[in-house]
Amino acid sequence: IVGQNGSGKSTLVRCLVGILRPQRGVIRFRGEDISAWRVGRLSARIGLVLQNPDYQLFSVSAEEEVLFGLRNLGVPPDEARRRAGEALAAVGLAEARDTFPFRLSFGDRRKLAVAAVLAMGCEVLILDEPTTAQDFRGRYLLADLAERLRREGKTILMITHDMDLIARYAQRLVVMKDGRILLDGPAPEVFAQEDVLAQAKLKPPVAFQVSV
Repeated sequence: IVGQNGSGKSTLVRCLVGILRPQRGVIRFRGEDISAWRVGRLSARIGLVLQNPDYQLFSVSAEEEVLFGLRNLGVPPDEARRRAGEALAAVGLAEARDTFPFRLSFGDRRKLAVAAVLAMGCEVLILDEPTTAQDFRGRYLLADLAERLRREGKTILMITHDMDLIARYAQRLVVMKDGRILLDGPAPEVFAQEDVLAQAKLKPPVAFQVSV
């Protein structure tokens, strides 16, 4: 999902996880209206990693951060610790399991927020600007993890301004402006509509421009 600041991207995904309620329209998950769902039921199926991880972190260690959601889901202790360890390893934080989250770098705190949601096994994972404050390695570690999860059958929604990252990974692209969807379709088809992209002050990535 792409668009300039204020286009409605983050508001849209907050509606998907029940943080906000839409003023009109219906949100359906697998065909079912989610308006009456409790947050606990939603969070077990749709996970959101906020743009600023500091809004999500509060535990005394990285491992405890990941275990919090699993305990709320009623996952048995042994399985919860196994899943927490796997999630931390997946984002490159296995060695930081006992570290106080706010002693980690901003980029690593973002990875920890991803691990906390990843461990819960949600069918849909939403990443809001996941590559912000990441170095080159961290940027692609998270993107490659998202791609692996997609291949395993998960649905990945990513809000990003990184058009080159989109060109490399995205299967489908949604362009937003002023709370409305301008374009929605396969990424190459959306990139080809430069006049409409320009309305959202976006340009196709260099890789796409060179290939046409």
